Amino acid sequence: MGIDLQLVKRLFSDAHEHLELLRRSLPSNAADSLEMCSDIYVILKQLEDQIRVTDRPPSFYPPAGTVFVDCVQGKEQRPLIVQDASELIQKDAGWVAFYDTVEGIGEYPRWMEDIRGGIIKVVWCPVYGTFANNEDYLKSWGLS
Repeated sequence: MGIDLQLVKRLFSDAHEHLELLRRSLPSNAADSLEMCSDIYVILKQLEDQIRVTDRPPSFYPPAGTVFVDCVQGKEQRPLIVQDASELIQKDAGWVAFYDTVEGIGEYPRWMEDIRGGIIKVVWCPVYGTFANNEDYLKSWGLS
């Protein structure tokens, strides 16, 4: 059973909010209490960092329906729509099946590497919606 990252993120957010309220409500001479709040902030930050690293999927496959464009100069930048992994012929990690309205079903190698390198740009996914840039996309999935 995996970790529900959305739940964990919400819990961390709630904890940060409550700690901030506690910090604001303490009298200014309560140095020990303020130090404890600071310690808790540090611990929460360490937990967040650990979750990002340890819960990262070893081979991320984007959800079907994710839309990306190939940004290579000279290529027509039309939307490519991610298909289910069952559509893949090449089953190696890093490959993504996609649908192109002109050429039909295709496969894209090194999908994650090319997102990080800016060779392709993710513009929309069914889970998080639109993205201004690839960094936002990677952060949304805890992959940055």
